Amino acid sequence: MNEGKSDMSRGLVITLLSLGIAVGAARAISQAHAAAPAKHRVVFHVNVPDEARWQEVLSNVENVQKAFGPAAVEIEVVAHGAGIGLVQIKNAALRDRIAKIEQTGPIFAACSNTLRKQQLTAADLTPGVKVVDSGVAELVRKQEEGWSYVKLGS
Repeated sequence: MNEGKSDMSRGLVITLLSLGIAVGAARAISQAHAAAPAKHRVVFHVNVPDEARWQEVLSNVENVQKAFGPAAVEIEVVAHGAGIGLVQIKNAALRDRIAKIEQTGPIFAACSNTLRKQQLTAADLTPGVKVVDSGVAELVRKQEEGWSYVKLGS
């Protein structure tokens, strides 16, 4: 009979120790989440042919980074249709500004459908711009993943 009580006591001690470890781990995870800033994810949609609007988008990208801090935000700028000029290498002012912004984390994407329709290739794009299968599909994927969607009014 004493052996049964001993086994029960050992089982109770093991259960309590396991519970204590689980509670401690949960606290550690909770504290880590509280200490780490939320990662914001923002996708910008560009499909207008206006260089002033493109500059505005780039300013908004920089402003979002300033507001949240570069480490706390993921940004992607998706250009398609009439907006593909934003990421074309031929525009030196935009090219240099995009290159500078890319160094801080944002990604610029160009629609392969638009490139094909306008007879452009990846060589016509600012270095670092990624080509996606479809600009609109990329926007849909990002929104389905919970990214915030931003499109400046035209």
